[in-house]
Amino acid sequence: MVAALLPHMEKVAVSKEWAAWAANLATTTVIEAIMAWLDAGRPDEDKAVDRILQAVDRIFQAVMPATP
Repeated sequence: MVAALLPHMEKVAVSKEWAAWAANLATTTVIEAIMAWLDAGRPDEDKAVDRILQAVDRIFQAVMPATP
């Protein structure tokens, strides 16, 4: 997953280091989010993917250059 995300992160991140951080964090976030979702009894199954992707999107936004 990290290898798949890294090129996308590198396109927008302020540096390669931040891109690597984001790719690793997003991967960990997805895995942990799925495990937590399962542990919680699989709430809102029809919305789970969207909610997890929102978290990944925030990681993506966190490495982008700040806009004035």
